[in-house]
Amino acid sequence: MMALVTDTHLESSRCQRCGRPLKDPTSRARGIGPVCLRRMRPEPRDPQGLGVQVAVTVNGRPLGHVVRHSPTGFEWGYDGSGPADLALSILTDYLSRAGRDVRVKDMPEAVVGRKGRELLAERLHQGFKRDVVACLPREGWRLTGEEVAAWLVRHGVAVPSMPVVYEGRRLA
Repeated sequence: MMALVTDTHLESSRCQRCGRPLKDPTSRARGIGPVCLRRMRPEPRDPQGLGVQVAVTVNGRPLGHVVRHSPTGFEWGYDGSGPADLALSILTDYLSRAGRDVRVKDMPEAVVGRKGRELLAERLHQGFKRDVVACLPREGWRLTGEEVAAWLVRHGVAVPSMPVVYEGRRLA
């Protein structure tokens, strides 16, 4: 089962995962188009297999899952594959929002394009997982753009602090 935002006051005209225009009312209310919806994995279960579902949002909308490690999806509060995917997804989202304002310490004049931002997120996500995601409280958490930007700066990536909020909670 997927946890998707369906409140009509949060309607979007573009898919939050791929940016394509949304045409039908259901997709607009959900914020995700039918193609991306089919590609999304089911919401994860807890590592003990008890069926606890989680929801991770960015500014109140579901965070897109960059699938790399986890067979079951997002998790947090320990050092594993679910937390690795969450770390990668948060960094990918944040760096994508920063766009061309991303600067790497070793190459301050370089303009970092979309592919470069994806590679940067890939390179940094294990450290972000260990330092941040593995330490998040199991019950639920909130992470601001300011906190993500501060971690990136400490790791040689200059980015603006953006008004975004990532939140994770258990659905029971």
